[in-house]
Amino acid sequence: MSLKLVPNPANVLQFPPERITQPTVEMVQQATPGRALVASILEERGLPAADLQQGFERDTARQLALLEPMLGRDGAIMQLRTVLDAHLKQAGQACSDYREAADRMIALEVRAEALHRQKPWLCGTLAGEVYRARAEFRTRALAARAAADAALGVAEGLACYIRSAPGMPAETWQLTLPLAIPVTHSR
Repeated sequence: MSLKLVPNPANVLQFPPERITQPTVEMVQQATPGRALVASILEERGLPAADLQQGFERDTARQLALLEPMLGRDGAIMQLRTVLDAHLKQAGQACSDYREAADRMIALEVRAEALHRQKPWLCGTLAGEVYRARAEFRTRALAARAAADAALGVAEGLACYIRSAPGMPAETWQLTLPLAIPVTHSR
């Protein structure tokens, strides 16, 4: 008795096409390499650390102040929202590239370690690939952190501008009273 498989496309369940979602601030924050990793890479390369996020926040506030007289408040917000979306998209792609580089580096290191244990005389063949993978990982980490800081700075600058509107309700943290009021003794 033989078993024969006959292809029947009617029995195949198609997976839905992958939807590309617009990256959000939360997604970018979650996917970004840590500041400690980036600081160590910068130190290793002899590069100074800069606070890109605060710089982009300041520049966004300036840009909004310049756009408001020409476009009005709502127009300025819409204009900068488009800029924010572009920054988030770029940051999402940079973070994705960073994670892919990390996966490739780890796979190569695991393969090199296994080869070292089994056939130590062949280790040199993967050493160059591991070195290049580590260099690419570090470069991608710097790029991802810079893109994320730019996006987060624009987001914070835009959020501060929106919250500064006249008649905007106060934040809940502004409404809380201190638990203890300092007592002054007058005698």
